Amino acid sequence: MDLLAMVVGLPLAPFKGLGALLEILRDQAERELYDPYVLRQQAEEVDELVASEQITPAEAEQRQEQLLARLRVVPDESIQT
Repeated sequence: MDLLAMVVGLPLAPFKGLGALLEILRDQAERELYDPYVLRQQAEEVDELVASEQITPAEAEQRQEQLLARLRVVPDESIQT
């Protein structure tokens, strides 16, 4: 019976592999999106943009609020170091 299941399931193997790959990519994207270190780097970049007058302080405040909002919703299990 296992041989029959394998033969029938063989054409679906690429789709199962693609599903696993997409799950890995999603997990990695979530880790990067909510990683406090990355968020801190992005906040420093915002400060540099204000210092070089590439964005206004109002734009900087809006970006900082977005970063803080992401920091507040960090899923505990999403960051695995």
